[in-house]
Amino acid sequence: MKRGTTPVLKIKIGDIPNSNISTIEFLFKQVESESAPALVEKDYPGADVDYNATSNRYHVSLTEAESRLFLECRNFFMDTRVTLSNGKIVPTKIAKLFADKTLFPGGDDDVD
Repeated sequence: MKRGTTPVLKIKIGDIPNSNISTIEFLFKQVESESAPALVEKDYPGADVDYNATSNRYHVSLTEAESRLFLECRNFFMDTRVTLSNGKIVPTKIAKLFADKTLFPGGDDDVD
């Protein structure tokens, strides 16, 4: 993922049919630790997460500001909590992602 962009992360959640899923919580942290603060949280169903039935992937949209929260040229981590329609929570793996740098300025020092 490149910082300063509006990326769409395409995520496959095992072989669980979408019809069996009640909710998915996507949690993004800079550090792989329970005590580390979450930088971004997204929920399915929700405005920032769509399901693509053709590819069987969830598309998680980040804003430019959200993509800038991750340190450049560093790994960051995504964990998911998948709750099935029957209330059970299935185990998932923590994914390691990478935030590539950008040369475009942004953040609080922007000039309008």
